[in-house]
Parts: sequence; structure tokens; C-alpha cells
Amino acid sequence: MTDQRFVDFAAQTDMAEANLGQLAQTAASSQSVKDYAQSLVTDHTNDFH
Repeated sequence: MTDQRFVDFAAQTDMAEANLGQLAQTAASSQSVKDYAQSLVTDHTNDFH
């Protein structure tokens, strides 16, 4: 795997986790799941800033 492919893969994985966190925030009924989902969104969107 080239360095560029690794960086691309890591970025896609980060974005997928942020998107899944957003989905969990809206679909979950448990507040603890929603809280964890929020931390996923925060952690994985801050990586791009």
C-alpha cells in the first residue's frame, strides 16, 4: 500500500465513522448510545480541521 492510498483509506474511514455517529444519534433510543455517537462525530470531524 502506498502512503497516498493509506492516507485516502484513513480519511474515508474517519468520515464513515463520523457519518455512522450521526446516524446513531438520530436512530438510537438509549441516551448513552447517543452520547457515544456524539463523541464519534466530534472526534472524527475534528480530524479534518
